[in-house]
Amino acid sequence: MQDDTEIIASYGHPERWFAKASRKRAGRELAITALHWEVGLAIAAVPLTALLAYEFLGLMLSVAFPHTHG
Repeated sequence: MQDDTEIIASYGHPERWFAKASRKRAGRELAITALHWEVGLAIAAVPLTALLAYEFLGLMLSVAFPHTHG
């Protein structure tokens, strides 16, 4: 059975191995941050869309039936 130092040595220089892992992790963190923005915008878009639809419906009803308001 190999110990940890032999396993790391078999993959090459550990400094390069750890540097590559941190670069991959940094890219993944940026992707997660972008995903959080997309999810946040999608969550915010739902009530805004509903509000605009409600206002548009009110406008259409006030144009169609002007005598029922006021």
